[in-house]
Amino acid sequence: MNWATISTILTENTWIFVIILAAALFYTGKNKAPKESENSLISSILSNNVTALAGLLEGSAVSPNVKSSGGKTAMELAITRGNRYMVGYLLKHGAIPTAKEIQTAEKRGNPHMIRLVTTGDYENVLKEYCR
Repeated sequence: MNWATISTILTENTWIFVIILAAALFYTGKNKAPKESENSLISSILSNNVTALAGLLEGSAVSPNVKSSGGKTAMELAITRGNRYMVGYLLKHGAIPTAKEIQTAEKRGNPHMIRLVTTGDYENVLKEYCR
């Protein structure tokens, strides 16, 4: 078999290869197990443990944008629990509230939380926590 033959075979079957490759990439991306640090971050929010959350965000490469097994973001869970200190730490470490998270804050009706997620001004909240 020469290069011309190989090239013809690849050209004629490229679409099959592309579909198989796309399916494999989609499947492996969707079925990744969460890292232990991501599980710990969600657990710290669910248990309302601000100290653990702060330690995880400060001491590791865990993203503040992780999602729970139920599909809720760390930010959404912290907002739902009404814990503005957790929201402050998530903002400090790069979380950017989505429209859904802002709506969650608005539905809860806490003016301090609404201001925090709409302005991103976490400094005063974290100063208050560290007192």
